[in-house]
Amino acid sequence: MCIKVLTEVHGGLSAADKKDILAIESRIGKFCEKPSGEKEGKFCYYVDPIKREISQPMKNGVPPALICDRLKKKAPEICVLRFGGGVGGAPVKRDTDLSKLKVKDLKAFIAEKQIPCNPCTEKPDLEAAIRNFFSAHPEL
Repeated sequence: MCIKVLTEVHGGLSAADKKDILAIESRIGKFCEKPSGEKEGKFCYYVDPIKREISQPMKNGVPPALICDRLKKKAPEICVLRFGGGVGGAPVKRDTDLSKLKVKDLKAFIAEKQIPCNPCTEKPDLEAAIRNFFSAHPEL
């Protein structure tokens, strides 16, 4: 979540603005005026007091992934926010590594797509059901 938001903020800056701390903080503020979802809103809530911890390294050319890694020390709650595998985040796709998703996210995808899954008591069962779903639906 953090990397996605900071990449979006960084991508919306001109070359001159990328070297201006106040312009970076202003862009973060504009992003947070109208967050696109609930998780982005929570992210903005946590980030607002520590904008300088983002703008200073961004000004110096530090990549968003490294900035997010450094933010773990200042605001660990930011790292809890993440896009699920179909729950309010990026949807599960054919090439998604299912083993890296949480069981909760796999179950939510199965429920959303109404995939028959019997018995689905273990994570490998859930993964197999989703793989079978994608095999049966090559258009997805």
